[in-house]
Amino acid sequence: MASLYPGALDALTKNKADATVAATDHPAHHNDLADAVNKIEAELGVLPKGTAASVAARLALLQTATAGSINMKGYGAVGNGITNDAAAIQAGFNAVPAGGGMVYFPPGTYRIGAQVNLPTDRPFRVTGDGMFSSIIKAADGLELSPFRYNGTRNSDSSIGAAMDWISFTDIGFDGNKANNAAGSCLELRGADYFVVDRCAFVQGNDHGLYVYQGNDAHVFNSFFHGNCTLSNQTHGQLTLDGAITGSPPVDTHDISVMGCSFENSGGHGVYCKGANESTIQGNNFWDCSNGVRVETVDATDLTIIGNVIEASRNHGISATTGPSYLTISANICKGSVADGIRLTSVLDCVVTGHVCRDNGGTGIVESGTTDRSLIVGNKVRTNTTAQITTIGAGTVSANNGTA
Repeated sequence: MASLYPGALDALTKNKADATVAATDHPAHHNDLADAVNKIEAELGVLPKGTAASVAARLALLQTATAGSINMKGYGAVGNGITNDAAAIQAGFNAVPAGGGMVYFPPGTYRIGAQVNLPTDRPFRVTGDGMFSSIIKAADGLELSPFRYNGTRNSDSSIGAAMDWISFTDIGFDGNKANNAAGSCLELRGADYFVVDRCAFVQGNDHGLYVYQGNDAHVFNSFFHGNCTLSNQTHGQLTLDGAITGSPPVDTHDISVMGCSFENSGGHGVYCKGANESTIQGNNFWDCSNGVRVETVDATDLTIIGNVIEASRNHGISATTGPSYLTISANICKGSVADGIRLTSVLDCVVTGHVCRDNGGTGIVESGTTDRSLIVGNKVRTNTTAQITTIGAGTVSANNGTA
């Protein structure tokens, strides 16, 4: 007969050492069992499960407490993809000590039927057993991001006043956009000094990972797939949103995006809407509206380098509506429906070292009021409309291979 331990101990409520040994019992065997029960009671009390849902849950709590971490299953999360785990997970986050701690999600799919609000007054680390093993999934009809951090940073002078030093590693987020008309996979507003590493963001209706007013952060080695509704030009699989204009400024800056994969997006791969002083390097893009989209006068001093961008439904890289001082270097842009690299009303950009080929429009093109670009040392050929088109009076185009 299979053992039910520790579930068999859930109803244990009295000491068994004083129980009378029946004549038909084997005394030694009975005493061995009594000794074992006494030891369990000494460790866990006469009610082994305590206030937890089960003995197994209490054991998980005890184990992770000694390690300085919170096991979400110890707080009642089930992770079977059916049970609404939102309340249990919220309780787990609420239990993070003031000094910070680790929040662990064992393998499973955690269905979120109400938005979980991440703590804003303490550091924490969220980790699982792998981006495709420990999964946070929006329930049907949630219409919100399953996890949301809503900070209060309004200017650089308040950096660190909210949540500092947080991370997400080895965990997946599923926005379930087939059954939700709104919501992203993960939403971080006003978060400073965060790290996202080895995470998956899939099927978010609005965005995969949405960052607003964030800075000094890193997004590494993560997988973005199927986020954003089709042909959505205002959303991205990874959206970096903010503005340096206004008083006080609410910019997003100093973000590094490296080693990630962006696939099958209705919107852009990486959407920099006002982000500045950030780097997008060494990523792969396939079948996005634009691989990388940079917008507004607030988007300055960006570096876009060493990416492979294929089969974009518009442009490989698109910068428009006032960005300046962009360094766009050593990317491969091929197979886009329109242009490989398109600069529209952009100033003072460096475009160098690219391979732009087999695009349905032009390899590299200036339009609008673009001026003072330095377009040098690119290999641009077999594009349908033209290879390189410049309009800026101050633009320099030289040493490009177009044959």
